Amino acid sequence: MINGTSRSKPVGSTGGFAHDAKYEADRAAVPLSLLDLDDLMALALEHYDALDVEAKRLLALKRLHWPA
Repeated sequence: MINGTSRSKPVGSTGGFAHDAKYEADRAAVPLSLLDLDDLMALALEHYDALDVEAKRLLALKRLHWPA
């Protein structure tokens, strides 16, 4: 679940979020974005080309091209 704006603080979890955590994030005084593992991977893939060399080394991905 991603909610909030570009000014929100990201909070991550690999196991999802409890209903209470989602409720509190929606009510927080500071905007929060709840990122589960799927959201984190989607953002990593979307912005991978813009990462610096050190970040790319930590998240080593290899581009695959499939024939059409």
